Amino acid sequence: MNDNRTRTTDPDHALRQILQDSQAPVPDSQDLQQRVLAQWLQRHPQQPHDHPTLLSNASVLLLGQTQRLKMAFVLLTISLTVLLVFWWTRPDPILQELLQPDVLSLMGMGEM
Repeated sequence: MNDNRTRTTDPDHALRQILQDSQAPVPDSQDLQQRVLAQWLQRHPQQPHDHPTLLSNASVLLLGQTQRLKMAFVLLTISLTVLLVFWWTRPDPILQELLQPDVLSLMGMGEM
């Protein structure tokens, strides 16, 4: 049984060694990586700190947000005011019943 294990580990070890050798860095690939990095840096230069960036304009971005929040607050206030006025001025059902023409005629005749 032990003999069988040594046979399976020997090919595994040999295969592992072959794979590790094939992953060794090739000088050409490192040169290629350096050239790609240099080209990328040329196309995307680092911005100096004196130029405005997205984070340096945060107050301007927040200004737009505050304008939207103010507008939303104004619209919410107006809609709540309109709803409150409609609720406050709703007709009284008892008064509406009394103002029906048949009830008024009965009251005028003294029957109610």
